[in-house]
Amino acid sequence: MKKHNAMTARKTLSTLMMSAVLSLAMSPVAAALEPGDVTLQFANGQDTISGTLTDYKDGKFFMQASIGLVVIPTDGVTCVGDPCPESTRPAVSTLVVLTSKDGSVSLSGQLVDVTADEYLIVTAVGDQRISRALVNCAGESCPAGSHSADQDMFVELTNGQMKLSGDLLEYDGDTFFVNDRLLGNIRVNARGVDCVGAGCPK
Repeated sequence: MKKHNAMTARKTLSTLMMSAVLSLAMSPVAAALEPGDVTLQFANGQDTISGTLTDYKDGKFFMQASIGLVVIPTDGVTCVGDPCPESTRPAVSTLVVLTSKDGSVSLSGQLVDVTADEYLIVTAVGDQRISRALVNCAGESCPAGSHSADQDMFVELTNGQMKLSGDLLEYDGDTFFVNDRLLGNIRVNARGVDCVGAGCPK
């Protein structure tokens, strides 16, 4: 009886492990981007393809993608990624920072597409689709009205090894009064402090 129970337990565990492996294999997790990887965005603003840029000549991208080696003319195509030739990059910076509504999580990357419901950004860990309802967007290419008014008061205070960031609540010329998302409301002597951010006193 004990032997039967042990065999049943091993079989159940094996089944669970196989299910977990299959779930991971089938899950739509984007592969990590390598240093030579780029994303090409087509003129319709909806279609993209990602892969490793192996060459660029005669007005064509030569790219190793998931479907194999592809050659794509540059007409109507913009390139996002460090290896992209300067002339093929978007005219406006596509770097954005998406921050959760509660301010606890931030994700930065190149914005390649915006729909009514989602942002599509290229990050160091691959293409990510993020619900617009869950985040605020900061960056030149963010859609109008997609950032929180609170972001206009965001500051980062630095003094030597001390670094503090949050929303500036008040500044009287001598003291910063900042709402840090982890520590709460804090007063910081302005002497020797460097302030960076949209909320810094002019």
